[in-house]
Amino acid sequence: MNEQLKRGIIFFLSLMIFHMGISALMSWVVRTPYLSSYHAGFGLWRFAGDSIGYHEEAIKILNLLKQGDYVGWWSVSQWWHVKLIAMSYWVFTPHPLSFAPVNAAVWAISIMLVHRIIKQLFPNRQKLAVVSGLTFGLCPSYLLNTTQLLKEPLYVVGVVIFVFGWVALLLGRRSVRLPLIVGLGVLLACINRLYICGPLVLLSLLAMIPVIWRARQASVYALLAFVLVVGIYVLSSEMRDKAGYRKVVNAARNAELETKKESIYKLNSSNPAQAPLPHWLEDRLLTVLWARNAFARSFPDAGSNIDTEVHLRTPIDLVRYIPRAFQIGFLAPFPDQWFKEGKSAGRISRLIAGLEMAGWYFLLPGFVYFLCTGAPALRIRFWLVVFSVSVVVLTAVLVTNIGALMRMRFVYFLPIIIGGLEGWSRLIWRKKMGVSTNGV
Repeated sequence: MNEQLKRGIIFFLSLMIFHMGISALMSWVVRTPYLSSYHAGFGLWRFAGDSIGYHEEAIKILNLLKQGDYVGWWSVSQWWHVKLIAMSYWVFTPHPLSFAPVNAAVWAISIMLVHRIIKQLFPNRQKLAVVSGLTFGLCPSYLLNTTQLLKEPLYVVGVVIFVFGWVALLLGRRSVRLPLIVGLGVLLACINRLYICGPLVLLSLLAMIPVIWRARQASVYALLAFVLVVGIYVLSSEMRDKAGYRKVVNAARNAELETKKESIYKLNSSNPAQAPLPHWLEDRLLTVLWARNAFARSFPDAGSNIDTEVHLRTPIDLVRYIPRAFQIGFLAPFPDQWFKEGKSAGRISRLIAGLEMAGWYFLLPGFVYFLCTGAPALRIRFWLVVFSVSVVVLTAVLVTNIGALMRMRFVYFLPIIIGGLEGWSRLIWRKKMGVSTNGV
């Protein structure tokens, strides 16, 4: 075993041990009188309220496993990660802490992947790679949520795998493994959040084009990756339709969309200068609007709701809202919200969120400097910023609760960690050395 591989294994195991220690500590606190208003009393915390539903679903599936009904175990739940939770309950004990080894492994893998992305972009910046990986893993909105029964850890690692594969292809790397890596990332992301498959197809297209244009030696592998991503998108859509995914929800959505379409068509017909949108584009935009309004209706009493009074009814409304979505996506929660009392997780949650946002505010100028002067090729910097902006804005449009937004957008801030830390490190180094930053 070579020395580099040995160090990597030790680092990975150390990360797992650390994470499992944090999970055990949080599970122990649940059994004490401390912070009793912040947790559910049986190993789960209220800042990740979805976990309670996942735990109950896993208990139901566990009974199928005990009866030997493996087909039922695999097919009964719409949440893919709940199947893994039920299996961990079957192997160990039906307690949330039983899932800690899986969460720890996924969390450690994501850190190692971020480390590898930095090493690809900056081969001689070992310290930057380590600091970036740990910064990614130790962010409260990621670390704390990975101790719960959420699907976010598996989703996050899928998106990081996706970014890792495309960064390698944008660098001109040639390997048949890279298309498979990109496909694996998309598969993990889509089975946990179906709506992201379409945006990942578009992001793959935006990565493939500059590879063919400027890194032609990797063109074949980039094309294979794109075809694989499109194949996963088509397959997932067909499987969802065949299974009748959320039939009741889709029926309600379709009825609402048809009503909106009729009003839009009437508006367009009364104004000849206003050409109607293509049907396929209009359908997708209206689906986004429906999803946003449905999210707002689902959590009307949440303490950290934002802009729930803003109702987007047409694609024009959506376009006009994009600047506000950009502001919310990258800057919320705003400083005046950091010290307020949280409804479900108290003042502590707001303080932790404020501390994390202060870190993002610090990184953003470094990220901008990186985009303007960074060493990686322009095609890579362009793709990273498009990746971050597009999915952060989309998430901010869909999600009207800041707590959920922070959890769901976290992985899309990966380019800000990469570029922010690198940009600030160069700025600080040049200031120390007395070197001008102009034109360097």
